[in-house]
Amino acid sequence: MNRPTKRQKRENPKSWLHSHSLACVADAEGGSSEPIRTEVASNHSKEVFLERLEKEIIRPFDLYRGKTAHRNTLKDNSPATEEATSIEVNRPPWPKQIIIGTNQCTRALEKAMAGEELAVKPGLVVLARDIYPPTILSHVPVMAKKIAQSNDGKGGGLPILLLPGRASKELGKAFGPKHVSIVVFLDNEAQSPQSGKDNANEKSEAQERIASFVKFVKKNLL
Repeated sequence: MNRPTKRQKRENPKSWLHSHSLACVADAEGGSSEPIRTEVASNHSKEVFLERLEKEIIRPFDLYRGKTAHRNTLKDNSPATEEATSIEVNRPPWPKQIIIGTNQCTRALEKAMAGEELAVKPGLVVLARDIYPPTILSHVPVMAKKIAQSNDGKGGGLPILLLPGRASKELGKAFGPKHVSIVVFLDNEAQSPQSGKDNANEKSEAQERIASFVKFVKKNLL
């Protein structure tokens, strides 16, 4: 019997421990004999995604939380003042429709897989291909596939945008942390019955802006 070559093992992992790339991962629970494959986006698609992310999400919501953002609040490189500090402290809250980080995103996907009655549902997953080792996130494509099957009984899975190159560093540059390996965009946001009218209007505007961005990604970049 011919033994599988290293390339064949890499392309067809039998276990999540053998997943060498997020483009092809094995089912961690052994539910499928076939590996789950995710097409890697082109460099052009990555550039378009990052450009529109910066223009439509990061800047309008003032999401960047890095040191550069704090320095930009100071004029002419002057020392920090009370006014500048208050600007930094009173930054707009992070939209609940956007989740970053491995643990937070995994928890959101687990809740969706469990079929819990959530007011928010995952709509898009963005992964950085350069994460090492890939086993850190090899469970995400498996979960994304099962979420879609449990929601509508159809194949196809929750859409995943797998970004090439040094995507984790580029996503980190956009959001603030040094590296961001995964981002989950939710379809909507829960509206609190006690929230005021102005607050509800702000949430509605945020929902529309993020929903429009996700719709563009699904239609043009996947």
